[in-house]
Amino acid sequence: MTGKTAVSLSPSDPMGAGVLDPCRLAAENARLCEELSKANDKIENLTIALTTSRRIGAALGIVMAGQRLTLDQAFEVLRSVSQRTHRKLRDLAEDILYTGSLDESQRLPD
Repeated sequence: MTGKTAVSLSPSDPMGAGVLDPCRLAAENARLCEELSKANDKIENLTIALTTSRRIGAALGIVMAGQRLTLDQAFEVLRSVSQRTHRKLRDLAEDILYTGSLDESQRLPD
C-alpha cells in the first residue's frame, strides 16, 4: 500500500465498504511501525557513518602532518596498519585522535 487509504467513520454504511475493519487497521499499523523502525535504524547507521568518516579524516590529517605525507599516502599507512594489526580503521583512528599520533610500533618502515 503506497497510497493514502480513505476510511469512513460511519459504522452504519449499508454496503460495508466504509466500516472500520480492526484487522485491516491493525495490519496497517504494524506495517507503519515496521517502516518507522527501519527508517530509524537507517538514520542511526548514517549518523554513525558520518561521525566515523569525520573522525577518520581528522586522524588522516594528524598522520599527514606528523609524517609529512599526502592524503593518499596517509590513508595507505592507516590501511596497512589496520590490516597488519587486525584492527578496524575507525578504532585505529580513535587511538590517533586520543594520542595525537600514530603509535611508533605501528608506523611503517621508511
